[in-house]
Amino acid sequence: ITIIRISNNVYLPETISNEEQQEIINLYAGIIESEECLNKYIEVAGEIAYPLLSDNSICWVNRCLKYIEDKLDLSEIEILYTTGAPYDTYVLGYYIKYKYDIPWVQDYRDPWCTNKYYIENVWAPWKQSLFFREEMEKELIKKSNIVVVTAEGLIDEFIIKYGVDKSKFIEITNGYDEDDFKNLLVDFQKNQKFTLCYNGHVYIKRNPIPLLCVINELITQGKIKKDKIQWVFNGLVENQLKQLMEKEDRYKIIQYNGYMSHQESIKIAINCDVLILLGETEDGAKVMYPGKTFEYLRMKKPILCFSSKYGMLDKFINKTKTGQNFEYNDCDGMKKYLLYLYE
Repeated sequence: ITIIRISNNVYLPETISNEEQQEIINLYAGIIESEECLNKYIEVAGEIAYPLLSDNSICWVNRCLKYIEDKLDLSEIEILYTTGAPYDTYVLGYYIKYKYDIPWVQDYRDPWCTNKYYIENVWAPWKQSLFFREEMEKELIKKSNIVVVTAEGLIDEFIIKYGVDKSKFIEITNGYDEDDFKNLLVDFQKNQKFTLCYNGHVYIKRNPIPLLCVINELITQGKIKKDKIQWVFNGLVENQLKQLMEKEDRYKIIQYNGYMSHQESIKIAINCDVLILLGETEDGAKVMYPGKTFEYLRMKKPILCFSSKYGMLDKFINKTKTGQNFEYNDCDGMKKYLLYLYE
């Protein structure tokens, strides 16, 4: 396999030339069929600090389109595969497809314009341009040959939102690599402490504090001994959330392991008693679930899951009978299930 790299400089609005801005506007104009939508975007862009941002890679896409032909004979390529995020790669796929008549597969690792976390947090300064992102997404999906998604719920979302035929979509779920579990020693003896584990980064929108409050209450009531329970976090915890968790951790049961290798995190998680899974709420729960879901399934430990009822995770947990899913505010449900596992 040959890997060809084209450098990606950080996009800063004060460093981009007027000429390059116009080039990128032209890229957008080649995709958006609605002149009214494009003109509205140009008008709104003048009021945004980072007017050209889709997801911070559009300048790199523009550079790729200029130089990729010097590095690769695209006439020999039989199929084109672009994956997002970053979602600007879809713009690259679109232009290569039409210039060279190459079948194009558009791969969604995560939702783009239905990703509630990104819309409310990462893309918050550009909310007024969301209409343009949605128009871009619609046109790109319609013009690709195949769209691959990780969850069937996203297919339904695209069909309803953009009127695309279902035959265009293929669901390929996330999974796990069996090699990650080779030579791992699983301790079948009972842990000295009842151990909960969360594997991966934790963001404030996926808030584990309700469960921590439930544990505090059970310890206060004497139903769980404070020196017989611990909660391990393997991965980075968003600073703002970590401060709130440290304040709420009255009995000091949380152990923060920080960033660690994938192998190390699996080794710890597979020897815990309960795996904690923090999922999406509201509309986000209908279209996605965390990639670690299948890795948790492979560990064969009870899963205590949080997401909206009737969403993707809720259906998955019920179908596989691997644990129980709760709304983030269902403290009574959490309490009963946690006590059941503890006893």
